[in-house]
Amino acid sequence: MPLLYRLIRPLLARAYSLAMVLCAFFSVSVTVVHASAGVRSSVGDEASYVGAASCQQCHQSQYADWQNSHHFRSMLPANEASVLGDFSGQVLEFHGLETRYFKRDQRYWVSTRNRHGKIKTYPVLFTFGFSPLQQYLVETDNGHLQALNVAWDSRPKVDGGQRWFHLQADTAIDAEHPFFWDRYFQNWNARCADCHSTGLQKKYNPADHSYDTQWAEVNVACEACHGPASQHVEQMQQNPAATVSGFAQSGSPALPWQFKPNNPIAQPVNRHDRLKNINQQIDQCGGCHSRRSQLSPMQGNNYHDNYSIALLRDGLYYPDGQIEDEVFVLGSFLQSKMYRAGVTCNNCHDPHSTRLKLAGNALCSQCHLPTQYDNSSHHQHKADSTGSQCVNCHMPERTYMQVDRRRDHGFHIPNPVTAQSTSSPDTCLSCHQEKDAQWSRNAYQRRFGDPTADAAALAIAGLRNRDPLSVRAAEQALTDPKASAIGRGSLVVAMSTVPSRVSLQAALSQLDDADPIVRRAALESLAGLNPDQRWRIAAPLLEDPVRSVRFAAAVLLASQLSQLPEAQSTSLQRELDAYQTSLRATMDHPSSLLQLSNLALDLGNASIARQHLQQALKIQPGYTAASLNLAYLYQTSQQPEKEQTVLQKALVQAPDDANVLHAYGLYLVRSKQYDQASSYLAKAVNADNAQPRHAYLHAVAVENSGQRQQAISLLKHANQRWPNQYDILMTLVLYLDQEQGLTEAAPYLSQLSAIAPNSPQVKAYLKRLQNQL
Repeated sequence: MPLLYRLIRPLLARAYSLAMVLCAFFSVSVTVVHASAGVRSSVGDEASYVGAASCQQCHQSQYADWQNSHHFRSMLPANEASVLGDFSGQVLEFHGLETRYFKRDQRYWVSTRNRHGKIKTYPVLFTFGFSPLQQYLVETDNGHLQALNVAWDSRPKVDGGQRWFHLQADTAIDAEHPFFWDRYFQNWNARCADCHSTGLQKKYNPADHSYDTQWAEVNVACEACHGPASQHVEQMQQNPAATVSGFAQSGSPALPWQFKPNNPIAQPVNRHDRLKNINQQIDQCGGCHSRRSQLSPMQGNNYHDNYSIALLRDGLYYPDGQIEDEVFVLGSFLQSKMYRAGVTCNNCHDPHSTRLKLAGNALCSQCHLPTQYDNSSHHQHKADSTGSQCVNCHMPERTYMQVDRRRDHGFHIPNPVTAQSTSSPDTCLSCHQEKDAQWSRNAYQRRFGDPTADAAALAIAGLRNRDPLSVRAAEQALTDPKASAIGRGSLVVAMSTVPSRVSLQAALSQLDDADPIVRRAALESLAGLNPDQRWRIAAPLLEDPVRSVRFAAAVLLASQLSQLPEAQSTSLQRELDAYQTSLRATMDHPSSLLQLSNLALDLGNASIARQHLQQALKIQPGYTAASLNLAYLYQTSQQPEKEQTVLQKALVQAPDDANVLHAYGLYLVRSKQYDQASSYLAKAVNADNAQPRHAYLHAVAVENSGQRQQAISLLKHANQRWPNQYDILMTLVLYLDQEQGLTEAAPYLSQLSAIAPNSPQVKAYLKRLQNQL
């Protein structure tokens, strides 16, 4: 099979390449606490935590509101006052695992089987949340607190609550599954704590994977949002009338709004304070209310110095920006007109009680004149009906963790054409479930005229399908003055998946954008450039005022460090050191270990890279990205037995993952096990997360086995699934020409001429075809 091997050699490393970027900005870096903790915690020499009780005397109403809030109940010691579940001794069975909940000696206990197959009894140490569900934390070993994934539904019985339920009810969970209760995904230390407690000090020891985590307060208390208060207390005691708060950064009050004549939408009274207020609110609330990776243990200050927010990626958001996975509000809110106008969290939410400030449409009527918007001519439904509520059209709900309904904060305008064209949810059909997409479109047309699909959503949908013809549409969408920063950044990154001169120019044009999200995204898009180009373009951004941008520049340039003269390497070395320090602070996260591994490879240390990946797989055996990268390292170091072992373990953990199946298929090709290889390559193509290159290589393998007609059929099917792919179309034309003649290939040549009109091969085929006609 020499032809097949020659064709796949340039793609062998690419079989693993997706894993190199999967980790970058998706993880939610959070931390946890040890059962024995509960200390006064200091922060440097500047300020220390004093506890919420110290705030009560001067802030009695706020303190009372807080005690009835979700923040107060975010985590509490398990006792009669905090536990909501039924611990009467009943035995429950989920996924073949029996669990008993009971009380003994005034304490709460859980008896269940751990991942080693042993039945053990654990005291419940803490409650985790309270509405609409409550989880329970137990300690296993080495300071690990685990959140049991059988939770209590705390909703009223009439709503289906007051019962135990499994958080992954529809998934077969066994002891090897990543979501088994005492594995990584249920580990509170690594995933939840810094957003459920105050003043957390994780104290993770990577040598033995242990924690000695401590906190200032067990729940989300005053200083979680306002910062350590010792200086504030001291200053207020010395001078109660002081105008200086004593906090490093104080929260901003809600921006006042007013209606002006002939404008049904209110405007901020002090428009010059709009950006200041927005940024202060995001800095204060965003760290815990966003899907992000953590860059610094600091809270407050500049959000983008502390975190890298996840962009609008496939699996997190639908193409039109609606929420899909749990993204925790900020990423959707940043897309909204409300955000751009200056609306902040505390315009709608009381920060101390965490309740909405007003009920129903009255909340929206603060800024949207009810005579214009709260009537049937606008919402097209009967007054006081479900459809008349603003939030049901503009903030549709999605349910997470089986019972937790969360609203989309993008405030999108429903558009059935966009929904149908991009496979995004049709908001109208979420209520009118008995209707279909055509009904939705017709109803919209009757009321509002012909709907036009959102251009950015169409571009994103096309780019997710690797359609090169969507690049121009994305370029145009970038020029929309109403486009959000997170939307533009997401477009630039999506364009880079279909490399072209246009996508490169789009990234370059965004490098000096005013928003750090866009600058960071533009840097992420430039990984395909050669080293000299990367240095020339990205080096100035090593001095960017925002840490998330500097880190993105450092990652892009890391492989060049050893080649730079000292005068040029200083700033790069500084940022790489800071980046590594950031990653080492979260080495209990497999994603951080993957990034450390990638960095080690860029710096020329494959041995360290391998060690980081091995540690990542110890923490999370099913971590596909780490498995693929480790297999690649074994392949490049001529250790095929170890590569096979890693890939076979990955197949057990992720049997339906296209990248794993494809990588194993390529391994079999290199091992000259061609029949088995073809089987795995075929499975990769049929997987949900398959990519065009999977289909192309599978068809080549089939043709090399002497089955050209089947290869043609496979390529035609691939062309329907992924239109306008150069390799697929060119190979299809080649095979059709060899098998049936060039006239049969005419439709595919037409497609090729649209996406690659200047290709010499395409021109030669077209000339031949014209001569035959």
